[in-house]
Amino acid sequence: MARRQKKNAPSIVVTVTGKITVAPKRIKCQTGKVMAVATMRVQSDKRSDYPLGAIALMRWRYR
Repeated sequence: MARRQKKNAPSIVVTVTGKITVAPKRIKCQTGKVMAVATMRVQSDKRSDYPLGAIALMRWRYR
């Protein structure tokens, strides 16, 4: 039986501007990784202002 080849979906790029409304804070996920969470009020040309939560994985490097 032949396998179907997956086609790459086109990337979606969105540019937004905004101001941070809630200061970034550190959280731990269930796997123990440390992440940072911040909330910002975002403006877009497609819709009115809305809150957006940004989550980032924090990686530490020691030398």
